[in-house]
Amino acid sequence: DGTWRSPVAHLNGVQGAAGSNPAVPTRRKRKARRPRIAAVGLFSLGSTASRRNGMKSESGLLKFGIAVPVIYFGTLIVVPLLLYPGYDHRTQYVSELGAAAAPHPAVFNFAIIACGLSAILGGIGIAMALRRVTGSRVAGALAGAAIALWGVAIVMAGFFPMPNELHNAFGLAMILQFAPLFSLIAVWKVEKVAWLKWLLAAVFQVSGALFAMMMGVGRMVRVADVGYWQRAYAVSSILWVGVLAWVLHSRLRAASPASA
Repeated sequence: DGTWRSPVAHLNGVQGAAGSNPAVPTRRKRKARRPRIAAVGLFSLGSTASRRNGMKSESGLLKFGIAVPVIYFGTLIVVPLLLYPGYDHRTQYVSELGAAAAPHPAVFNFAIIACGLSAILGGIGIAMALRRVTGSRVAGALAGAAIALWGVAIVMAGFFPMPNELHNAFGLAMILQFAPLFSLIAVWKVEKVAWLKWLLAAVFQVSGALFAMMMGVGRMVRVADVGYWQRAYAVSSILWVGVLAWVLHSRLRAASPASA
């Protein structure tokens, strides 16, 4: 039939391949493509609806991220003011508000667990929103994961108050230190947010320096003022999470198909 088969191909039942002078034509007529206007229109409608639903979910999760510093610092102010007479912010750790020796430890621990859960949900929302707003998959996912894992550590701190060995959550909270750096990488190419980039860069450096001091570098932290140092570190490492979540939430609202 003019078609050549190799011995191996013949034994395996493979269809013959045409040689230099094939007996069968090599050109085939192309079928005219039908217009897909209707399909494209349906896809566009579906894409818009899916995008709107995705933005709605992300916006809801980002609200938990905004709530993280509100819950944390609100608890840190209200609980000692109303429920822990004599508590000294200068010399005592934050976790002492939930220790067994505290007057009402359950109130603080429940609030801290709520803060941790908000961080977990907010971290997921930040990862999703960073991907949508900036197009960054890896850096955005790492930033959101770091925040969410910090939330896991905070939940564990609430479930296992001092002096329980699990209170430190195996040091998992330290991963938050890298979240501003990952966030900075994610938003690096985004326009009109220069102030946010400066904030993230400053947070990464300042919180890193304070963390090193808390670990004993420079021997600047003393027992007499350890509480102040811990609170300074908390401000530098937690407050920005709410700011980033708020910025992303505002961006999603501005880009929502409903607002267009």
